[in-house]
Amino acid sequence: MPVSMATFMGGAVEEALTAARTIYARTQRLWLFTPDAPARIVTLTPLVTMRLGGPQFVVGNLGADTITVEDESTTTIATLLVDEIAIFSVSLDSGGSRVWIVQGPFPMLQGPAS
Repeated sequence: MPVSMATFMGGAVEEALTAARTIYARTQRLWLFTPDAPARIVTLTPLVTMRLGGPQFVVGNLGADTITVEDESTTTIATLLVDEIAIFSVSLDSGGSRVWIVQGPFPMLQGPAS
């Protein structure tokens, strides 16, 4: 029986962002949101539950409003403008505490029209 690539790379979801949303590890890796109002909040899973490495999450903004990405303590760790995407991984700081490492935001690029 073939094994889905989602087993290795994580699944993906695209959904409307109509309220604050917490995203959890081991459910999806790629999260594409369409916010219905400015500064909708996406909260990442608490770091204590996360394994080291990444990417743990890739979050993209498909809408016309901004998305604020926060950690569990409500600290803003990224702001995604329209058509931007960011990659979130977990590392250790010099004291041995887990920290989010953010790559981006980057513009989402479209391929050639088909």
